[in-house]
Parts: sequence; C-alpha cells; structure tokens
Amino acid sequence: MSFSRPGALPTASGSELPPPFITVPSLGNLRDVGGLQSSTPSPSATAQSIRSKILYRAADPSNVPLEGLSKLHNELRIRTIFDLRSAPEISNAGGVSDWEGRIAQFNSAHGGPSNAVTRYWTPVFRAEDYGPESVALRFRDYGHSDVTVGFVKAYEAILESGAPNYGIIIKHLARDGENSENEGTLVHCTAGKDRTGVLVAVILAICGVPDEVIAEEYQLTELGLSERRPALIARLVSTGAFGEGKEAAEAAERMTGARKEAMLATLRLIEQKYGGPEQYAIKECRLTDDILTSLRKRMLFTGPAGSTGGQAVL
Repeated sequence: MSFSRPGALPTASGSELPPPFITVPSLGNLRDVGGLQSSTPSPSATAQSIRSKILYRAADPSNVPLEGLSKLHNELRIRTIFDLRSAPEISNAGGVSDWEGRIAQFNSAHGGPSNAVTRYWTPVFRAEDYGPESVALRFRDYGHSDVTVGFVKAYEAILESGAPNYGIIIKHLARDGENSENEGTLVHCTAGKDRTGVLVAVILAICGVPDEVIAEEYQLTELGLSERRPALIARLVSTGAFGEGKEAAEAAERMTGARKEAMLATLRLIEQKYGGPEQYAIKECRLTDDILTSLRKRMLFTGPAGSTGGQAVL
C-alpha cells in the first residue's frame, strides 16, 4: 500500500471504499495493514514489507451477519478476533451475545475445532476506568482545542491501560505454530480508531515501518469513518460531555478525527517516555526480545516493494 503524497487520502467512489478498505456487511473501517514497507535491514537488498492477511483492523463487528462472517473466514482467513472494548461499553452497545451465537453457529457448520473463528475479550480499560467521570475526562482530552495535545494525552492513557492486553495480542501475532502464517487476526474497538490505532501503530513500529507511514495508515480512518462520522458527532454532542452549541459540535468533530499529526506526536511520546516501541513492549507489555523477533519474523516478508506476499523473514 502506498500514498501519492504525505497526508493524502484515497478518494471513495460510490458506496464502497477503495483499497486497503474491505467491504463486509455491517462492518465499518475494515482494512488490512499488509503491504506497508519496513525500514528494518534485511540480509539481502530486497525490501521487507508487512505481510497481508495477517493483521486486520476495524470498527465493532458485532452486527456482522453470517454471510459477512463467511467472508471474514474464507476470503480474509480471519481466525482470531480481539475486542478492545470495555465491559460497560459492550453492555451499552448490546448485540455481543447474538454475535457470539453467530460465531458458534458458523463454526459448527463451517469451521471445525482446528479452523474455527475465536473471539477474545481484551479490554484496554477496566470497567472502573470507563465510568462516567473517567469517560468525561477522556472526552475532554479528545476535544481539546489543540488536537495534537489532546490526542497525545488520551493515547498516553491508552498505552498505559492497554499494555497488559496489548502484550497478549502481540504474543499471539508472534506465535510460530502450524498454519500460523495462513491465519489472520482482527483487532477492533468501537470505531477502530483510537485503541485499535495505538495498538496497530506499536506493532508496525516494532516491525520497522517508518513513523510517517504509520501515521498515514492511521489517518485512513478519516475515510473509513466518513459515512458514520456525522452520526458519531451527533451522539457525542448528545452526551453533554462537551457542553452545548457550536463549541460542543467542534469538540466532537475533533474527537472523531484521525489526523496524522496526532499519531506522529504519539510515536514521539513512545520514544521519549519508553525508549521506543520495543522498550514499551518489553517494559509495559511484559514481552521479551525473542517474542519481538518472532513477531517481525511472522509479520514481515521479503519481496519486491509493493507486493503483498513472499518469503518470510528468517
């Protein structure tokens, strides 16, 4: 995947979004992060890139029907789904019991024990961290008049609270088992923007993807949420967390954005506060150098720049 210029977004034509977005019924902001080129040195002069069909990101998939689940499984090879949402958030949204029921129904008919889709709950925030007061404080950060300052503060909280379960997900991605190279993983929160975006940024940074490219990938969410954004803004304004009137609408609009400058500043924070993404993963996520080496081995491949498959890095 490439971009014509820094900060540029591909344009949508019709109801379907262009690649790297993938259309699945009732699932927004779905895309494969594969194809991004890494700057990690390789034994040869051949470029290294993120392997496709390994890591996907999206908004909440709880309303995906059986035919959509079939596409996730059969075409995208997704076998594992990690849900980063909090317990109160899941309860308020509803639908998760029906979602798990559809997954079980699909697995019974098509998956089988060794080929099943499995959903794991790996919340970034504990229930007590998602109470009204805590949520209001995070809303205030996201709605800060200086967008970059506000988002970095909010993302710093995500890095701190999410580290234990981020470690679980990274360890899963790094596993080296039978069929592991042929199995995809989907990570999501509610919109697939903040908690998902921070996790994906950490993974890509560990794999040597340049900060500018990571930030451009993050900014794709502006397009991924474009149809849903007016409804998201209206819902946020209705909570009263931003006050009333024009200022409330402007703050909600800032909160629903995904500007690359915010991610670039977050990556700088990771460097300054933790010593870089690897040290964050080791110190905060409780991972080891060997696990990070395995992650890069599984996530990266060598091949012509712009291709999406090839030989795994050894």
